Amino acid sequence: MRDHWGLDGAQIARACGWAMRTLLADLKARQGRPLDVDAPA
Repeated sequence: MRDHWGLDGAQIARACGWAMRTLLADLKARQGRPLDVDAPA
């Protein structure tokens, strides 16, 4: 991230935290279902 966007350590930590929270929220919304499995109808 530093090389591509010029972020410092604190900014990288903030971006990683956002990414983890976003992915965990998505996993919770999918009730742990893998991405390649369709939701039940």
